[in-house]
Amino acid sequence: VDAGSGEAASSARLARLPRIVRLMRLSRLMHVRKVEAYLKASAFSKYVTKIKSSRIIGSALGLLLCVHLFACGWYLCAALHSEDWEETWLGRRVVDNGGTVVGYAPSGTQWIHSMHFVLTVFTTVGFGDIGPRTNAEIVYVFFLMMIGAVVNSIIVSSMIGILTGIDEVSAAFVSKKQLVEAFAHHTKLDPDTVGQLRSWLHIRHKETSGFDSKMMRQLLL
Repeated sequence: VDAGSGEAASSARLARLPRIVRLMRLSRLMHVRKVEAYLKASAFSKYVTKIKSSRIIGSALGLLLCVHLFACGWYLCAALHSEDWEETWLGRRVVDNGGTVVGYAPSGTQWIHSMHFVLTVFTTVGFGDIGPRTNAEIVYVFFLMMIGAVVNSIIVSSMIGILTGIDEVSAAFVSKKQLVEAFAHHTKLDPDTVGQLRSWLHIRHKETSGFDSKMMRQLLL
């Protein structure tokens, strides 16, 4: 009976492998060159690139895609243990009060738990609720930690650069606005001229907020 149940479990594990292939088809989006070129050339794309929040969203989506790919690999690493998969994290991770392990859970639940583990490794949180059990899993997690350290540093430095850039642009705009107000008060300009100056300042701020003015000066000089 044990041998029959083991063979049935192994067959079930191998039957779920095509699901991983379907999940990893998302990586094909990276090879759609023509669509990417068209989107970059569109007016909407140029407008979105000027918005600082789009860079934050892009970084988050990039991290999510990277975590998804490594989560598929984490599941595949355990699923390939056809003979002793119960010794892997799929057979040790319990998902409900009934004692059901991840290996017998629906594919959506397996994906969520894989994403949870990889994300905790990438963010160096490490709850310890999921961990490698076999030698293959240990080797995979070894490389995962090294890659996660690099990805985490890239994401953090990118976020810091974006937020710092927002603060610098806002501070420069406020400084220019105060300078215009002081000049208008000192020269006693009429309200219409002051309004035109304010309007011009806002327009210039919107037009130049999409690039680094210091870099532009260096290119022109």
